[in-house]
Amino acid sequence: MAGRTDPRPVAAALAVVAAFLWAVYYAFFISVRSSVSPVGIIAYPFLIGGLAFLLAETGAGRGRVAFGLFLSPAAWGRAGAFLGVQVCVVLVTFYSSPVDSALLSLVGDVALTPLYVMLLHGEGRRRLRSLAFLAGIVLSAAGATLTILDSGNLAPLTGIGILAAPFLPVFISVFFVESARAARQVPVGSVMAQAAVGAGLLILPATWLLGPATDGLGIAGLGAVALLVGCGLTSFWIAPALYFDSVRRAGIFLPSLLMAGIPVFTLGVTAVLLGHVPGWVGLAGIPVAVVGAVLAIRGSGPA
Repeated sequence: MAGRTDPRPVAAALAVVAAFLWAVYYAFFISVRSSVSPVGIIAYPFLIGGLAFLLAETGAGRGRVAFGLFLSPAAWGRAGAFLGVQVCVVLVTFYSSPVDSALLSLVGDVALTPLYVMLLHGEGRRRLRSLAFLAGIVLSAAGATLTILDSGNLAPLTGIGILAAPFLPVFISVFFVESARAARQVPVGSVMAQAAVGAGLLILPATWLLGPATDGLGIAGLGAVALLVGCGLTSFWIAPALYFDSVRRAGIFLPSLLMAGIPVFTLGVTAVLLGHVPGWVGLAGIPVAVVGAVLAIRGSGPA
């Protein structure tokens, strides 16, 4: 009987494509921020990606499960955390740079997520005995800090971005952990469908609560519409679908490891589109953060 095919090469390819698509989100943001209101930049991709998930789940015969989650208070809590992630991403990107946002997201993935699991759910505390894990957390946080503090040719973190920055990794850890725990009971596609659509719906009242400050939900031109649809389908549907397929094939370790490539891809995107590159200290912080992420994930052991 022929041996089983190694699933890791395909899983790795899926994870790398997912990381690239998540990094490309910043290209969409840069392209539409002058023609779409802040609320629209957040709401439309959520709704488009969430509806794509809902259609896929319905087509797979899981529509009742996905729609049933809209009656769950816990599911709305996950949607709120997902919205918090994206609000903070937009604020940090707008008031500083996409690279800073990507690095803060990485810190949330590799540092706060396992700590959140340990402290609130009492799982995986053996990691605290791993020097690789502890060193990885320190290096990842230190590398991100170097890049963020080094203004270089990029805008320094200012204004409301300063308030959003510490919350970004927190929201990421809460959303990732609670979604992963929910996916033990229901299909992950259904979890993502409710979270994305729910987050899009939660932000909509801001257009009425904040009034003119939000500039409504207007979109200037068909080009902006096309970009928003592309963003919703790539960053909020295809990318997470590929990532979860990678996890299904090879477990959590390999895909998580390859997510460390997001800041590197983001640096390339911003360099090409804006010609913005951090100073030498900031550039040094990126590989330090990535190496720290690799160490932390390796120190975590099998999921």
